[in-house]
Amino acid sequence: APGAGPRNASGAGLAAQVAASASASYSGATGLQQAYLAQAALCPGIAQAWDCGPCQHVPGVADVRAAGNRDLGTHSYVAKRGGRCVLAFRGTDSVQGWIQDLKSMELVELPGCASGGTACGVGAGFWQDYSALEPKIKADLEQIGCDKGTQLEIMGHSLGGALTMIAAFQLKSQGYSVVSAYTFGSPRVGDSAFASAFRQQMGSAAVFRVTNAGDPIPLLPPKDPFEHVGTEVYYTSGASFTLCSGHEDQACSDGKHDALFWMTVNCAMDTQSCPHLTYFAPQLPFETQCHNSAMLFP
Repeated sequence: APGAGPRNASGAGLAAQVAASASASYSGATGLQQAYLAQAALCPGIAQAWDCGPCQHVPGVADVRAAGNRDLGTHSYVAKRGGRCVLAFRGTDSVQGWIQDLKSMELVELPGCASGGTACGVGAGFWQDYSALEPKIKADLEQIGCDKGTQLEIMGHSLGGALTMIAAFQLKSQGYSVVSAYTFGSPRVGDSAFASAFRQQMGSAAVFRVTNAGDPIPLLPPKDPFEHVGTEVYYTSGASFTLCSGHEDQACSDGKHDALFWMTVNCAMDTQSCPHLTYFAPQLPFETQCHNSAMLFP
């Protein structure tokens, strides 16, 4: 797939080495496939038939089981595909979901997580959402034959991206074989202690945080105390991307922080052309309708 390799950033060091190794394992085609899997979480009825709009771009998915909490406006599904298991989280699709997003500006302690003697903090709404879904997710994984030894891929867009990172950390720490986590337009999830613990816990798993030029959501909640996790893959136009260095690379999405206000205004005025939805042009998986009728609001 077309794209750009990692930059030769000044102060290369370990972060640049990590980006260089990541470039060998990230491909635009795989990213697009993961995006369609994430988008399918928006679609009703996928547990009955894998025939939604996004589903048609990712054949071979079976044993779909959906989980949801209507009070919180949070949803996910698990499935099997190509010998691996899949866990996908839905982005914000309701007023309740937006309220949860706003609640995540407040940090709460993540039980059992610490780095250098400092307890990890994650967004309150994100943690509440994931905690509400986790028992059903784990039960459904067991029901479809996905034990802890089965390779597990996790993905999500927007709010679903935040839940993806928490799920990856929690399930990996509980012994699940999490081999990849892909997020698209994800907000920051937790603080620097969580970022450090996450990096140590995930080891060699492929963790890619895909961002799109002009998308305001990855700039929220504010940096310090929040910090991103995973290797950022920054798309500037079409299929052209950069593998970024570290968690908060000023040459990638974080460098656009001064434009956050206008980016947000532009998205509010024209949601369809908002870069939060226009990932992977011209395919645009996050604008792919579930069926012939209008899709749910992401």
